[in-house]
Amino acid sequence: MTAYGLIDELKSLSSSQLESAYCYSIEHLTTQLEHMISANVLEGDQLAWILIDHLHQLIPLFEMKLFNNISVQQTNFFLKKLNQFFQQRQFLCGAVRSMKDHSQQQKVFYNYFSLLKISYFESTGKYDNIITCIIPIISVASIFVRMVETDIPSNFLPSLLDFIESYWQNPDRELVMRYTIGLIKVFSKSPSLVLMIIQHKWPNACLRYLSNINEINTSKSTYHVHYILLVTLQKLARHTIGVQILNELNCHKILYDNQTKMQNIYNEHEYFQLQLISYMIDALLMSSDEIKQQTISNNELMSQILDQLVRMIIEGSHSIGFLYDCFHISEPLIVLSKLFVNDDILTICLAQNDRLFQCFTQLFSHFSAQIKTQQPLDAERDSETILAVSNILWSISFQERYHEYFKMNTMLMNTLSNLAQSSSTYDILQSKLIPYDLYSVKKSVQGILWNLKTLSIHSRSSGNVSSTEQRPPLIMISYSHSDTSFCRELVECLSVHVPIWVDYKQADNTINHSDDLWEEIAYAMEMATAIIVIVSKEYYESKSCRQELCYASDTLKKRIIPVYVPNQQYRANGWLGIRIAGQRYIHFGRKLFVVATEELISMIIDYQKSTQTSVITSQPLVTNETIPKPINDTKSDVLSLNDWTSKEVRQWFEENHIHPDLISLCIDQFHTGTALLIYAQHLKYFYRHEYVRILTKYHQVLDGKHLDTLDFVTFVDALFRLREKYNPNNSKDDLERSSEIQLPWTDVQDRITWL
Repeated sequence: MTAYGLIDELKSLSSSQLESAYCYSIEHLTTQLEHMISANVLEGDQLAWILIDHLHQLIPLFEMKLFNNISVQQTNFFLKKLNQFFQQRQFLCGAVRSMKDHSQQQKVFYNYFSLLKISYFESTGKYDNIITCIIPIISVASIFVRMVETDIPSNFLPSLLDFIESYWQNPDRELVMRYTIGLIKVFSKSPSLVLMIIQHKWPNACLRYLSNINEINTSKSTYHVHYILLVTLQKLARHTIGVQILNELNCHKILYDNQTKMQNIYNEHEYFQLQLISYMIDALLMSSDEIKQQTISNNELMSQILDQLVRMIIEGSHSIGFLYDCFHISEPLIVLSKLFVNDDILTICLAQNDRLFQCFTQLFSHFSAQIKTQQPLDAERDSETILAVSNILWSISFQERYHEYFKMNTMLMNTLSNLAQSSSTYDILQSKLIPYDLYSVKKSVQGILWNLKTLSIHSRSSGNVSSTEQRPPLIMISYSHSDTSFCRELVECLSVHVPIWVDYKQADNTINHSDDLWEEIAYAMEMATAIIVIVSKEYYESKSCRQELCYASDTLKKRIIPVYVPNQQYRANGWLGIRIAGQRYIHFGRKLFVVATEELISMIIDYQKSTQTSVITSQPLVTNETIPKPINDTKSDVLSLNDWTSKEVRQWFEENHIHPDLISLCIDQFHTGTALLIYAQHLKYFYRHEYVRILTKYHQVLDGKHLDTLDFVTFVDALFRLREKYNPNNSKDDLERSSEIQLPWTDVQDRITWL
């Protein structure tokens, strides 16, 4: 029998047949189907589509036979063989994809979903073979359907949960149970169904089942149940509300507690696959700050997991439908886009696979071209991909070593430029499915171009500049929008005394702003005498804020005035701590608001005076260079430092409130005041090198303690003030030598090697 002959014989089945004729036909069909499966005859997508299109018409016939106990054995044998065939997922995917348009795919979904009756589950197993044939088709067809709550009967999810509760780890109905959880996994992909799934306590149930997997009484199928439970949680964790609920349910601890259990139950391959999904869940649940604290050095399992995520992306990018092992490429991309806020993870991933950066750029160019031509459902899924990739490329663009890779790719640069200038970028397609801490495509694109220094920030013509813009602002404020209330209060007080530029005040003026005010922000930074940075945990976690401060401090070399908001315990660390180290700061949590504001105004006025004495009128921008203060007898001051003994050095440490641990770590290295002065000069040139060196030594010598960034900042600030006092010509020396300085490492990978 040919494949077409099998389909023709299927079509001949009917309720009007005599029982003997039905039995002969169904037995013959079972035999032929078994032969075709072993011979791989049914490999044509069109034939598969015809089979699926006709099969739903026969389900009522099979139900009737089973209900009336007529030809039960023959019917079940055929359905089991059909289920075995459907387990070849590529067959179902190819069949559904061969359909001409979404209307056909949607027709398949609703035809089969309408056949899935709650009564099938409530029986004692009579209809299990029908269930195991229907659900795989529903699952694959759902990829092409945008389901909403009205598609799901109100009692459907609670009834399925009751079924799972009743037959958990019952071997007689284990396959049906696995397929049922798989159906919930499918529903979890849809943003409109997630709230419904949460309301019916499915996340609670999944975590409870994971906790109750028996280490002793296990079988091969236990792995499949475990895997589906984890993938269901991974789908839920892609939604903001899912993250909230899973964190409330202490998902991370349950997954952590499961690690030992998994090692005891499963083989090495199975254990790794489960750990991969667990790690994807963790990454989606963690905040940016938690991810930045992660380390993968000497962690072989985490390195393998990162390698697998990279493999999923690279191989998925070359597959039909951008799928890898049942995951759409957007899923590992979104995980990696979150992980790449950690510079170490980013650098190691790129360094270990030289194809990865090229893969990102190809995906970005492909999906940015595809979205406008796709049908709504495809566009929504593809927008998730381009959103994740744009965030990944933005993170990479913070690393200067990759700038040439961007600029050499003409197609990528043209795509970035077009998106940055577009008035209708793809942000409207951003799905609620995407984690809340990913940034819009347009903001990411402009961030990339800004980092590459190709975004035009000098595009204003003199004729378009308003009168308010002709007077340079004295202060520009950089802040996270989470701190808007404090920022507005601060601006209200400062504006009485000094000109202030802050983004929300620009909304009503006459300047034609870009969508995200990035050009105006850059221009304001260039014109400002100093930048006030409102320091908070949210500022540290924001890529936009990192973008602003890196531009102000690294590119423009502007004075930075850190201001800590009240009512928080956060202390600057990481990239933020490095860039504000040594700067005088104001902490509004330690003083009355009025007192702190007066101190801040006094600091600004001091900066203004020092700047005004050094501005060269031919320069278009206000600079932060200062004229060294004259002194009468520098030599005698240095000699007095030279007279310091270890006693005076220790007194200096204590008078400047250096942390006792730092004193114990450093005191034996300095025996004179001039040694402190020379070290301060060395620190000025090799700040980051010294920060990492002391950080490492602190951790090693003090039994694993972690150096608090602000304790180090206090030490650096005291040294810089000492240097300013006894060697006031240092500013000129710094400017002359800055171009000669070569740091001992240029990126995170070099730093790891150096350590």
